[in-house]
Amino acid sequence: GGGGGGGGGGAAGSPQAGGEAGRLAGIVDRMRGAVPAEPDGGFRGAAAVRWLVAQALASSREQAAAMGEQMRREGLVLDASGSAKPFSSARMYRFLPKS
Repeated sequence: GGGGGGGGGGAAGSPQAGGEAGRLAGIVDRMRGAVPAEPDGGFRGAAAVRWLVAQALASSREQAAAMGEQMRREGLVLDASGSAKPFSSARMYRFLPKS
């Protein structure tokens, strides 16, 4: 099995849907290697919340959870059970496979 390619460089020129979706996608890229994963490869909402606050990307746990909900709505993270429930610290999520 050969190694995966290196992937493209940073942000593309024109952000879609205002800057917010592009900014969230960049944060999710950083989260991929940084948020502690569970054995099945998913991550707990609480771990993402803690990471966002620790990185000063959110000023409170409430704001971090709101960012998690935005990521879920944008399809940047998926509820591991396939549920459409709002983002919650108690639920499990997974990142979309990198295309």
